[in-house]
Amino acid sequence: SLRGSGKPGRQATLAAALRSAGHVPFEFDPQSGRLGWPADDGRGLLGQPPAALASLQAWLELVHPEDRAALRADLLAAPAQPGQAGPASRLRMRDSAGEYRCLEMRAARHEEAGHTISVGTLVDVTPRRQSELRLALCALILETIHEAVSVSDRDGRILWANAAFGALVGVARDRLVGLDLQQFAAAAGARLVEQRQAMRDASICGLGQAASNPLTTVMKYFPDEFKEAAE
Repeated sequence: SLRGSGKPGRQATLAAALRSAGHVPFEFDPQSGRLGWPADDGRGLLGQPPAALASLQAWLELVHPEDRAALRADLLAAPAQPGQAGPASRLRMRDSAGEYRCLEMRAARHEEAGHTISVGTLVDVTPRRQSELRLALCALILETIHEAVSVSDRDGRILWANAAFGALVGVARDRLVGLDLQQFAAAAGARLVEQRQAMRDASICGLGQAASNPLTTVMKYFPDEFKEAAE
């Protein structure tokens, strides 16, 4: 903790170092509800002036309503062992422009002259959170599309495959991981041929019967290229 780090000058130096790395240190007194910002250089937090962050209640007014109870609980339930930081938690807080940013917080308890306070750091993880949401969206799309998709390493071993790929090769997804992708190339090509013929036989109009013509042409006149692409 900053308070346990020695002389006031040393504390200020550590606080400034944390601030320069994007981590904002804070101190919270559960008895009085007072908040302190050891590295206060006039910037406050997310552009909010320090005066707006002088107490827990004032801070809560800037926190998203759905995150207020969790923030209060995290501050009051910091690990009982002094100096031991609790697990990271996230909260949404309004910046000076009125936009919510995602913050990650870690808190610990510090005892001084028989008085216990909570100390911790806050860091803006909004870019990381946005990346996580984009990755989750990509994963959802890959899981639900009808096209067969697989991911393999440089040796051709399957690392991940969606449900459509498992259905195409006729192997359960949990059994695909670690298998050689090339062993399914021939099976995939044969399945495409079956699907092409089924489409022709089942279609009652010329458009449906001709839909597979591009695939048929490629397989007929460029068999080597087709095989290479399938592998």
